[in-house]
Amino acid sequence: MGFGQIAQRLRRSFSTSSGSVQVHSPLGLESLEHRRLLSTSLSTTTTTGTTTTAAITAAATTLPAPVAVSPGSTTSPGPLVTSLNPTLTWNPVATTTVFTGYQINLYDVTLKKSSTYTTGVSVHSFTIPTSSTLAQGDTFVWNVRALDGTVSGPPSNYLYFHTPTFSTTLPAPVAVSPGSSTSPGPVVSSLTPTLTWKPVTTATPISGYLINLYDATTGKLTQYTASSTATSLTIPSTAKLAYGNHYVWNIRIVQGNTFGPPSNYLYFQTSSATATLPAPVAVSPGSIPSPGSLVTSLRPTLTWQPISGVTFTGYQVTLYDVTTHTSVNFNTGTSVHSFTIPTSAQLTANNTYVWYVRAVNGTVSGPVSNYLFFHTPVLPQPVITSPGSTTSPGPVITTLTPTLTWKAVTGISFDSYQINLYDVTTKTFQSIQVSPTATSYTLPAGMLTKGDTYVWNLRIKIGSVTGPESTTYLYFQAE
Repeated sequence: MGFGQIAQRLRRSFSTSSGSVQVHSPLGLESLEHRRLLSTSLSTTTTTGTTTTAAITAAATTLPAPVAVSPGSTTSPGPLVTSLNPTLTWNPVATTTVFTGYQINLYDVTLKKSSTYTTGVSVHSFTIPTSSTLAQGDTFVWNVRALDGTVSGPPSNYLYFHTPTFSTTLPAPVAVSPGSSTSPGPVVSSLTPTLTWKPVTTATPISGYLINLYDATTGKLTQYTASSTATSLTIPSTAKLAYGNHYVWNIRIVQGNTFGPPSNYLYFQTSSATATLPAPVAVSPGSIPSPGSLVTSLRPTLTWQPISGVTFTGYQVTLYDVTTHTSVNFNTGTSVHSFTIPTSAQLTANNTYVWYVRAVNGTVSGPVSNYLFFHTPVLPQPVITSPGSTTSPGPVITTLTPTLTWKAVTGISFDSYQINLYDVTTKTFQSIQVSPTATSYTLPAGMLTKGDTYVWNLRIKIGSVTGPESTTYLYFQAE
């Protein structure tokens, strides 16, 4: 974006021209008529001839009212906005009803003119376009409603605000630093630079200053206010600038509801963080080439060597499933040098994976570490030993609290054994979770019924995943 385009963008946001609005029929009494207009639904006329007005009205009542958030207050004239192209925001509709978008109704109370805009369902804000720049010094009221095709729901709350006037007689401040008059300007070393200007003196005391900071890289405009005695403003740490972006800023004086002309424009850029962030070293698990080493868990812990000597906000771990061609990212803090895959994202048995890690600083990520491949094990089948035989009805046992035994499963980390016990006689099923270190389990009294035939097997369980059944089923009779 060149100097002319950026300057035009800033001037457009603070234009001294009233611009134009989408004009509908003029309204009558302010206190009654603008509310009548803003609460009017879309036309209920249908083209099919089969939908009745009553049906449309009923449909409209199922649409909830959004909540208008900003700008504005519930009483006129409301707060002063600092732009003639403000952004209107609202809370999204929380509903299971299908709807097609939102309708924003904006009424100029001073000129008695209205404008209507529509958005999609995923949009929860709307910036007044430059083709509809608001008039200076006017009072406005707006609301928003949900739409479903040609049916509109009830209106939101009403919010009032008023626009500033712009003066050519007030003096323009002089922006001093940082920056130069041509783009891209000098590189600043801080993401929270201090903007400075020369003070302005007027016959009538000023209310303060309005600082306009434009990110030419992302197209985002941010505004700050300063007191009438201030000569500098430090960008707050909560609004740090982005690495490697280009910026331009200016400043105006504020006198009540009137804004003076802009100062000179100063351009500057922030340093690139990518080159200064070193790459971490991935340590384990894994090796090169694919399929890498075998891990013994579906929730392995990934470890890496930390970086030092630079400012950064954390690490990003990227894990790619080579078998299914899917990837997932995890983020950690700066003091964390390992990450254990959570149960909610546990890996799949018998798949191959590759992972790497990088340092991040805000929205900027550094170079990637080395890549490490590993593969997960096949879930084993336990071997059960007693009581029972592989054919029904099996041997008769003389206790109703027998001890079930099996061989220990090794070579993999898991959460528990799952014993599955089936009463062949009554056709009922019971499942029991047992410690992963156990090799036996004594059935409690009351679980078996004398004279019934049973069959049981065993699986291992990892999170919500169960492994294959044991190599055999064992039958027995309770006596």
